[in-house]
Amino acid sequence: MKMMKNAVEEKAYENQEAYQRTQMQKDMILERLREQGCRITRQRQLILDIILEEECSCCKEIYYKVQEKDRNIGPATIYRMVNMLEKIGASVLWGDDFIEVSRAEGQAVLPFDLDANHIPDAAMTLAVVALASGGPCRLRNIASWRVKETDRIAAMATELRKLGAEVTETPDSIRIVPPAQLNQSVRIDTYDDHRIAMCFSLVSLLNTAVIINDPQCVNKTFPTYFEVLAGLQE
Repeated sequence: MKMMKNAVEEKAYENQEAYQRTQMQKDMILERLREQGCRITRQRQLILDIILEEECSCCKEIYYKVQEKDRNIGPATIYRMVNMLEKIGASVLWGDDFIEVSRAEGQAVLPFDLDANHIPDAAMTLAVVALASGGPCRLRNIASWRVKETDRIAAMATELRKLGAEVTETPDSIRIVPPAQLNQSVRIDTYDDHRIAMCFSLVSLLNTAVIINDPQCVNKTFPTYFEVLAGLQE
């Protein structure tokens, strides 16, 4: 059974040399983790495969990433999203059973141009993060937004403009230029889309009041979302 699995893995690499190099790197990192007392589970090996595929070669960073506990959230989405946040200036603390994302005092949110094909739903949050960046931002390869609960590219563009942003949309991307100052007390339409409601609620973290129309649309996936969000302020 193991030989069959190895044969399938080798076939996935068109370049045999690249496959062998990746396997050597993986073996080295796994050995480092064992030395640190980390229990190597199947899920952690899969996470490591994802990280190597993303060409993230820092052993220390990988160590903390594979320490992450098993979750109901897909590990690929977690790591790819957090990796993007790190790229735009976030500080990330990887604990045994938590991930803490923060912004150091004086650290700006960096303008970005990101391919979000691997995390299209989670990347909607980055469209709101763009409002804090102080410069033009672009999310690319998100054509799937057009065929979700609503046309999310069009919907996000419309609601971001209400807040004062300059937004350009293409069939598979969105470009956002944040305003010098966000408009206050804007009414955000949610298009019966839970993710739009949750994303735009985060505008309130930018000292900007927003009114979310039809907040009950979050009942589809997270009925207590707004209670949980309010609890973070307590």
